[in-house]
Amino acid sequence: MPYPVRTGFHTPCGPRVTSERRPNVDAPARESYAGGMGFLARMGSWLEGGDGLADPAEIHITQIGDEVYNAHAPGATANCGPSAVIMAMRLVGAAIPGEDRYHGEELISHVRQLATGEANRLRGTTAIHLLRVLRLAGCEGRQLTHTKDMLRAVTRGEPVIMGGNPAVPGTYTERFDYLDIRRYDSGHWIVVSRFNPETRNFIVNDPQSTIGPIEATVDELYRFSSRDGGIGLAVRRA
Repeated sequence: MPYPVRTGFHTPCGPRVTSERRPNVDAPARESYAGGMGFLARMGSWLEGGDGLADPAEIHITQIGDEVYNAHAPGATANCGPSAVIMAMRLVGAAIPGEDRYHGEELISHVRQLATGEANRLRGTTAIHLLRVLRLAGCEGRQLTHTKDMLRAVTRGEPVIMGGNPAVPGTYTERFDYLDIRRYDSGHWIVVSRFNPETRNFIVNDPQSTIGPIEATVDELYRFSSRDGGIGLAVRRA
């Protein structure tokens, strides 16, 4: 049965609540929004056409258990890397290895196995692991080491898998309740999906976010990447 989306698109100025309903994302994420009720519809025409990227809300998946975005995930995992690379591949329209057989948490586990060669969901993943999966999906992952270059790539239409720490003071997680976006003082992968030219902010798909994609400022992303960061993968189809 469909579940309600609990909140709408969140900006640095506060949330805009919606009352949309959508299917559980155990079904393939790109089929999860019907009738044009996704992120594109809420954000407006600046996301439509041109860059060819998918709706950030349609591709969102969490590494933690959530009734909307990953109903069968355990309470806590180190699956931010596998979740982030799945979202990045879906943004650029790439076919994810195994998505014809697996969905939700099973797909995350399968991608982890491809990336690391093991199924231990409590062990972190590296950029090398994520690059391995990107190449299997026919994607390129251009390695970047400076936040400025990562954000510039996003403005040019390349989603970036960005490493950092969500517990750094002043980053975007401070604006949200812990149950909406969990944060631990450790390395973490997110996807910086889009640039919003109207607000000059960036759209973030955080695998710890149970409220879907959020909007973050440049300063918040610099702070995020200032600890346990210094690495990003700009993703595009090969």
